[in-house]
Amino acid sequence: MSRTPKSATEHVETLRKKITALQLERETLNSQKRSREEVVAQLDTQLSVWKSAGIGNFTRELQKSASGQATDFLAVRGAANVQAAPGTAPFTLNLGPLLVALVGEKVVRAAILSDLDRLPEGLTAGASKTRIRAISSELDQLEAQEEALIDASNGAIERRSDARPEIILTIN
Repeated sequence: MSRTPKSATEHVETLRKKITALQLERETLNSQKRSREEVVAQLDTQLSVWKSAGIGNFTRELQKSASGQATDFLAVRGAANVQAAPGTAPFTLNLGPLLVALVGEKVVRAAILSDLDRLPEGLTAGASKTRIRAISSELDQLEAQEEALIDASNGAIERRSDARPEIILTIN
């Protein structure tokens, strides 16, 4: 094997660092489907639904009380999962309507969003798709440069294990 000039090896390492960073960014964008702003908007919609349901539950209980029936203002009803493993009965219990009706939307909202800053900022769906396309284009260019340097090294620089065949075949 011939010796590769140090500058070619360093250039390949620089390209690989950029490639890795872009792959990580693309993975992050693909895994986070909503921005913080969209998460907050979804929560606000849910809070409205919970408020309406909670107030509706209280109204029904008040009407039952007015007609002399037994009431259970703080009852929480859930849905059992009947296809659970034998001997278990997991169920879903949604406290949202009760909590919002009792303490208000602002308190519940603040509690839920207290860790919002731990989420990556994220991008809106449109901006995310645009950025992912830009990353893909940039990766194509960087990987083509890397492959050209590898090819020119006559085997002195090893190919990455995750090198894309379509890039390798385009250069060779």
